[in-house]
Amino acid sequence: TLDTLRADRLGPWDGPEGLSPRIDGIAAKGTVFGHAVAPTGTTYPTHASILTGLYPRIHGVRSNRHTLPDALPTVAERLTDVGYETGAFVSFRQMLYRGHLDQGFESVSDTAHQKDQTLFRDGAETTAMAIEWLAGLGADPAFLWMHLYDPHGPYRLNDWSRERLGDYDGMLKDGAT
Repeated sequence: TLDTLRADRLGPWDGPEGLSPRIDGIAAKGTVFGHAVAPTGTTYPTHASILTGLYPRIHGVRSNRHTLPDALPTVAERLTDVGYETGAFVSFRQMLYRGHLDQGFESVSDTAHQKDQTLFRDGAETTAMAIEWLAGLGADPAFLWMHLYDPHGPYRLNDWSRERLGDYDGMLKDGAT
């Protein structure tokens, strides 16, 4: 999952050509859903819905301050029960343990915040952790959830994006904190 990634900035949804070549490539080989709707516009509740199959009013996670109840089974728990290896690796370090979105995962990137850590790791580091976990797996089937936070604020264009967007003059063109 990619936090705050706008579909209208991606090729499969008529975004600028060449801005998302890897996502465009994945979409060309898979299925693109043009009308998928998140149950809410907030990170924890939406991911609790993805992991449980329930709406926020049912699972009770209605904001990023709420925690997923132990009593509600997650897809990770169900898959672990039938022999899958399960791993969750996220860029927003508190997401797993504060929201209890780690429920049912055997391997996770974060179990508690360390004082010397930043709250966020970049996507390359998160991806490396997930790849390392995948490389160490045995013959059992696996379920991996990887969550990236890079599209989220501070919304500053990097050189790669600036080159593709040209003279971008949209909202937050000078960045925002």
